[in-house]
Amino acid sequence: MSAAPATQHYAGTAFLVWSTDLAQPERCATLFMTAQACCAMDLQVEMYFTGPAVRLLMRDAQAQRIGYGDEAQTLAHRLRETQRAGAKLLACSQALHHLRVEPNALVEGCATGGVVQFAARCADPAWNTLVF
Repeated sequence: MSAAPATQHYAGTAFLVWSTDLAQPERCATLFMTAQACCAMDLQVEMYFTGPAVRLLMRDAQAQRIGYGDEAQTLAHRLRETQRAGAKLLACSQALHHLRVEPNALVEGCATGGVVQFAARCADPAWNTLVF
């Protein structure tokens, strides 16, 4: 009789957020709800926003409502709840430079980070990765 295979226990989930866009606000909420679910499962969560998706982290975009129908909430609400759950928000410094966005234009608690950090998480077998 063979032993049951060992169960993989993950330390965290790294999200690469690059295609999520306020032009399609109904698609944005899923990203934050998935991150909150990972946090609720006691996983570390790091969210790397790159390309045009860094705009989701800009203070002046926070009044935008995202999600579906009656469930739509402001982006500020979704970000705040995701941070409160324990997720770490990171804006790609190259994307910020390309879009001419200063780090002080980002929401409170957002750090800068980039492809090297995300790639390190991809290479770490203790981490899952998701792309939005």
